[in-house]
Amino acid sequence: METSPLNKLSREMRDRIYELTLTRPSPVVIQPLAGNTMEYGHTVTKIILYCPTVVDEALAVTLTALRSTCTQTRDEATPFVFGSNAFEIRRSVDWDEDDSEELEIVGIVRVFLSSIGEKNAAHIKNLSIDLGVFYLEDLNTVEMSKIWKTLESLKTYLHRNGTLKAKLKFDCMDFDPLPGHDGSLTATFDLEVGDVDDAVHEVEAVLTREAETLITNTAADAVVSADIRQTFQQFGRSIEDALQQMAG
Repeated sequence: METSPLNKLSREMRDRIYELTLTRPSPVVIQPLAGNTMEYGHTVTKIILYCPTVVDEALAVTLTALRSTCTQTRDEATPFVFGSNAFEIRRSVDWDEDDSEELEIVGIVRVFLSSIGEKNAAHIKNLSIDLGVFYLEDLNTVEMSKIWKTLESLKTYLHRNGTLKAKLKFDCMDFDPLPGHDGSLTATFDLEVGDVDDAVHEVEAVLTREAETLITNTAADAVVSADIRQTFQQFGRSIEDALQQMAG
């Protein structure tokens, strides 16, 4: 890099260039293609990092190009790629539904962190993972506990101040239909992996807002409003019990 025009700039100016060229305003999406399970880990790794149909194309090209730069540029630029971007791991829209789907998605997190290496993973400050739908009627808390504990262990690979969030959608059909809310009750949460008490508080806050929104939108009278609040409180307690068992 000694003869490079880039090296003639101050470090502050180089950092500004890295920031402008290597960071994205929205999360970098990691979405494996259907059919590439963890049995084919190397294939998944390649897709995650370099397939333009899966990851932001410009960033994928950048990740490849950084491998060919000098050590100084790579060391200066890489923290911006992994430390200044948020990463979001999603399931493929064509993913086959089966009992191990959530663990399969968690496995993708493991492969992603392994493929970029511990040094780069340690720069990541914001990583989220979509775990999909959990049906409260037949919830497998043992399986959920495995998922949560695996995520807790994977979080240790991130930046010391990094956050790992799990997006979970809970579904329950054990409640009587509410006005303007036919069918099962559903709620989606972005819960930070770590202290389950924080997750419980987030569930309470989200469901309280949803209940009040439903009351407002349906112009419910006092009796119906009380029923709506009670139903959402019961729904919340079911979710909170699941979370407590999951983290237990």
